[in-house]
Order: sequence, then C-alpha cells, then structure tokens
Amino acid sequence: MGDDKFAPSTLILIFVIIGLIVVGTFAYNRLEGWNYLDSTYFTVITLTTIGYGDFTPATPTGKIFTMAFSTIGIGIMLYALALLGKYFLKLETRRRG
Repeated sequence: MGDDKFAPSTLILIFVIIGLIVVGTFAYNRLEGWNYLDSTYFTVITLTTIGYGDFTPATPTGKIFTMAFSTIGIGIMLYALALLGKYFLKLETRRRG
C-alpha cells in the first residue's frame, strides 16, 4: 500500500497551510495586540471563510493586512482542499476498484 502515502506536493501544501496560520497568528498578535490564541482563532476563522465577526481588526494596518492575507490565504486554502479531496477520492476509488 505504498501508493497511499501523500504525494510530496500534498505535504508541501499542508506545510504552506500551517505556515499561513503561523504568519497570520504572529501578524495579528503584533498588529492588533491580540494574544496568540485569539490571533490563531481569527486566522483560522478567516482562512476558512467562517467569519463569526467576534474579532475584527481595529488598526488600519491590520485591516490592510487582512484584505491581502484573506485574498491570498483563502485561495490557497481552496486549492489545498481541492487537492486533498482529489487524493481521498483516488484512495476511495482504488479501495472500491
């Protein structure tokens, strides 16, 4: 079952997602003064497009960062989900076939 391993590109994408979360966490911690938990929470909520609205950037720099970060980050997240979905569909197809 060696074919069931993640492709290197998929692992890279997972590390990119983790990197996005880390960058967002540190950015919001510095720009907005939020603690790391709140910064991570806001980053994940933003990247997953949930957007509860309980946290919002208050500084102009934080707002500008959020516009750029969400535009780039959401695109990467959608791409990542599409690749992971493709991977699991391929596994399921092999399992059934």
